[in-house]
Parts: sequence; C-alpha cells; structure tokens
Amino acid sequence: MMAMKRTDLRERNLEREKQLKQHLMETTDGLEDCGKSSHGRFVSGCRCRACRDANNAYKRQRVRNKAYGRPSYLVDAEPVRQRIRKLQSMGYTYDEIERLSGVGHTTIHGIMVEHWRTGKPVKRCKRATKDAIFGIRGQRRVTQGQKMDASEMVNDCRRWMDAGLSVAAISRTSGLDRQIYDALLHGRRSKVFARTLHAHRSARPTLDRMAGSYMPDAMEVIGL
Repeated sequence: MMAMKRTDLRERNLEREKQLKQHLMETTDGLEDCGKSSHGRFVSGCRCRACRDANNAYKRQRVRNKAYGRPSYLVDAEPVRQRIRKLQSMGYTYDEIERLSGVGHTTIHGIMVEHWRTGKPVKRCKRATKDAIFGIRGQRRVTQGQKMDASEMVNDCRRWMDAGLSVAAISRTSGLDRQIYDALLHGRRSKVFARTLHAHRSARPTLDRMAGSYMPDAMEVIGL
C-alpha cells in the first residue's frame, strides 16, 4: 500500500477540523455543552459553555504559573530545531530520532518543516518534546554509504587554503577526488558519504602539519 503524502495528510486534517467545527455549530448552537472539554481541554472555535469555561480556566492557570515562576507548558522551538539538525549532522535519521525520543513524526515534521494547520514551522513546542529530543545522547554508528554533513570539510579546506595549501594538494594528500572539494567549496554539495568524511578526517593531522610548515617556493611567489 502506498504511503500517504504529507500534503494529503494536511488536507485531511484540515477537512476533519472543519467538519468538527461545523458539527459543533449544528449540534450545540452555542447553548449546550459539547462534552469535549474534559480535563481542562477545549475545542478551538467552539463557543459552548463547557469549552468557554475550560478555555478561561486554562488562561487563569497560565497567569498563575507565570506569577509563581513555574516553568511554562510550552517552550521556544528554535533550540529543538537546532538540536535535531545537530543530530542529523551526526548521522541520525528522522526515523531514529522518533524511535529514540518517542516523539511522533507529525510533531517533528511540524517543528522542522511545517505544521499541518498553519503551513509554517511551529514557534513553540511542548516542554516534554524538548526534553525527549535533548535526551538523545552519544555519537551514532553510521554505515560507510550514509550521507553526512560536510561543513567541517569545508571549514578545514578554507583554513588550509588560507595557510597556503592548494585544493590540488589537499586532494592529493587525502586521496579524495578534487571534484568533491570543488563541489563543497562552491556550494554545489552539502553532504558526503561517511567513508569520504572518514578519509578526510584521517588526513587532517598530515594536512595540519603541512599547513603549519608550508612555504611557497620562489616559482610560486613570482606566479610561475
């Protein structure tokens, strides 16, 4: 069976929410309790007495928590986004982040890409979600063919080039194709295979020594 596209899921959720609001308007007419406000929860857009009371209780509790200096139920989502990006740079996939944290795919997608209701990444998320994402620790073991973030390769190359090394010398010493470095330095690629990153890291001590002791010869100084 084919997997449902995220756009289809968003449209289905929006349609379901629209039908729910319409059903509440038809059945309650704002006069009878809709029965959807148990445990302080309320249905957004419903004007029945139960939902209004639950909404007012929720607002009063937020004011009380703020006055007492208690931690908010919702927190800024930007640190969570940065943490997920860092985990991805370490080799974690979305599926692994979901499995290790217990956070659902829809929640992670809403933080990183877009929320199904607004079409934009969320600005806040639950504190429990943040704690679960930040609870993932350790360097993940990756396969040789897995794609990895190559920002450290770009930073190393620019540092070595500032010290006087050429891209050809870097490529020759690391044993990697020069086209890989050219693509990274010109922004045509942002990820490389894990085996490529490993080869680069293995050659880093040698290239650091070369950059520290590199002196251009007379022919290079005069441009020949």
